[in-house]
Amino acid sequence: MRDHQHVVLCEHDAVLAGVLSDMFSSEGFDLTTCTSLAEITAALERDPSAVVVTDSWLGRPAGLLGIDTAGLQQVAAHTTVVLTTAWTGAGHRAALEALRLGDAVRVVPKPYDLDDLLDAVRSAVAAHRRRMAAGG
Repeated sequence: MRDHQHVVLCEHDAVLAGVLSDMFSSEGFDLTTCTSLAEITAALERDPSAVVVTDSWLGRPAGLLGIDTAGLQQVAAHTTVVLTTAWTGAGHRAALEALRLGDAVRVVPKPYDLDDLLDAVRSAVAAHRRRMAAGG
């Protein structure tokens, strides 16, 4: 595992991606920015200890919740994901729960406070480290 926790960021809004990149870097996180599921997957292959922060899944048709749910399941099987989304209605949360991803996905509703996002990322890091220590 790396000395500094690695965050893989996929944010479609360029201005917000810049703000988040600066924030994660200033908080001591190693950072990889991505624009597609393929780039996220490649980043996780290089560093399985990384966690993912994303607002969307690009490169595949949108599914339930406006995201590629198969891609979300694929990534969540290997790491913890912080999903930043405006899709936070009861129906959307129920659909996300139906995917049975449990503790592997945390939802941070947009618009969010940066401190709340940092708390969610730190929680995701801790959860992912527990999963890796348990062998899965």
